[in-house]
Amino acid sequence: MLEAGFIRKGISSDSFEIINKQLEVILRNMPSGGLSSLQREQKVKEIWNLLRNHIILKNNVIPVTEYIDNEFEFVYVLMPLNLRHKYKCGILPDLTKCYAYKRFLISQCLQEGHIHALQQTLDNLADLIFVNRDPRHFYNGIIRDAKMNIDKILSDFSKKLLVAFLPDFKWNIHLYALLNFKPVIESLQEKWNKENTPLGMFDQKKEEYLKLIDTRLQYGHTLISEGHIVGDYLLRVINKTAMDAGNNERVVAAQNDE
Repeated sequence: MLEAGFIRKGISSDSFEIINKQLEVILRNMPSGGLSSLQREQKVKEIWNLLRNHIILKNNVIPVTEYIDNEFEFVYVLMPLNLRHKYKCGILPDLTKCYAYKRFLISQCLQEGHIHALQQTLDNLADLIFVNRDPRHFYNGIIRDAKMNIDKILSDFSKKLLVAFLPDFKWNIHLYALLNFKPVIESLQEKWNKENTPLGMFDQKKEEYLKLIDTRLQYGHTLISEGHIVGDYLLRVINKTAMDAGNNERVVAAQNDE
């Protein structure tokens, strides 16, 4: 029997074991007429989800939001309870309605223009934190560093406006900044995970896994199945080689034009 083993270099042995065990059960109970396209698609998804859950459990994958929220609880222990609740619920404060400072003992709100300027600076918080860091992803202490940067932004802005910000306004600024900062870190972490974690690299091979499982379901463990998998793999190799060759030709041509 022709083996497709050389393809399996990118697929772990334990994943193959899970696939084969599930396939054995399905093939053993398969009706004589085989599975319909819809039934096969459903079985493929079931096996894929089983594989993915296996990777998650094996590598103890914890969402980055949990790390962020845990640091928030520690770093912002002194934040007023009502604002901590808003953070947990994802409720952004309306800074235009927050009293920012006092003038002649009368509480004042910031002008909308000043609010927008402050928000623009706060929205670039991630760039400030990662200015001397690479790669850009979550690290232990990132919320502490965020707090320090927000405090500095507030200090610089109060000096610029020649006012002393009220404590409650400062807390609302921290809340606003953190709720905008959190999804940025989630996005950066997701991008980094795709290239650097077992789950991320596994997800990149999703189409390859789905093709493998579907072919096995369609043809069983036969020569036809192995041939389909090998043929699909070789086609991808040929396409990649052609693309690489084309890129190299463009590089050489560009160098000759210089």
